[in-house]
Amino acid sequence: MNKRTTGAAAWGPNSPPRAPTADECNKQLAVTLTNASGMTRNYTACWYPQVGGYSALCWIEPEGVGERACFDAWVWHDGEFAIEPTEEPDCIHYCSYRQLMLFALLAKRACKAGQS
Repeated sequence: MNKRTTGAAAWGPNSPPRAPTADECNKQLAVTLTNASGMTRNYTACWYPQVGGYSALCWIEPEGVGERACFDAWVWHDGEFAIEPTEEPDCIHYCSYRQLMLFALLAKRACKAGQS
């Protein structure tokens, strides 16, 4: 479902732009920016879901349009658990937002059932 890439050498032409601001994430702004490779790309700012108790600044970068579009999540995580903090973002490639929606629904159902 996803792959995790770190380090500028691994990014190639899909290098990230600057980190989003907390205000951009709060407003979930959609913007067009030039990334570190000089390419103009569309991004949407958001807070990446908490991992180990830490949320993170994030850009969502779509790769296509519609139901079958993949996307990259550029995550600037500053916590110490699950994702080590770095100056550079992690790039997590997702092949289907629908899989994430299903995962969230299953997690909701499992949490409602609780542990016996």
